[in-house]
Amino acid sequence: MRTDLRKKWLTLAAVACVSVLALDRLVVSPLTRLFRNRRTRIAELREAVSQGTLLLGRAESMRERWGTMTREALPASNSTSEEGVLKAMSQWAGESRITYTSLTPQWRQHEDGYQTLECRATAEGDLQSITRFLHALERAPMSVRLEGCELTAKDQRGERLVLNARLSALRLPRDEDATP
Repeated sequence: MRTDLRKKWLTLAAVACVSVLALDRLVVSPLTRLFRNRRTRIAELREAVSQGTLLLGRAESMRERWGTMTREALPASNSTSEEGVLKAMSQWAGESRITYTSLTPQWRQHEDGYQTLECRATAEGDLQSITRFLHALERAPMSVRLEGCELTAKDQRGERLVLNARLSALRLPRDEDATP
């Protein structure tokens, strides 16, 4: 009789172990994963809400900046746009006392619907005049960006420099619905 009681206890212990294992596999582990995923999702949503709150707080300044960008963008006409950019570059060159050796404008259409007038310019001057030119270009109210530049010494002492620059000027589509 002693062995029958032992078999019953061992069977009961085995059934209890299998039940606990099944409970873990079927209920506890899935719920733990679910709670972990929800906790992660809640953290992501809280971050998105805080980002949205920050954007709402900066909405007015962003609208002002967008208005400035659209006002300073190039006009819709190619010839007027080119004339404005070339005139501005000529003014910057005159103020900084550099001389252009070449200036090549070229239009680029971008997938997002805007256009840029890319200009490759080669100019000569001393370090001070090239610095003044680059400063004038960066501080200009026109939507012009310096994409890249390279300086090369033209003489042995490095007093005469050659600037190879690539600039781009922005032209936005003139849709009234294009505001952010």
